[in-house]
Amino acid sequence: MTNLLDPAKTIAGAYQRVCVDLRAMTEVGLYSYHVPPRRRLWIWASDLEQACKDLPLVR
Repeated sequence: MTNLLDPAKTIAGAYQRVCVDLRAMTEVGLYSYHVPPRRRLWIWASDLEQACKDLPLVR
């Protein structure tokens, strides 16, 4: 369960993920929500370099 004693910290943590559009395996950025939820993959920004090695991502 998430500790919501510090909502700002919780929200800031959520915005550390990069969105990938699974239809074209395209990275669309940190704040892109225009991708339909079932076509969206979130990757932690700190893991993006490894994800690019493991997946055929277009940046």
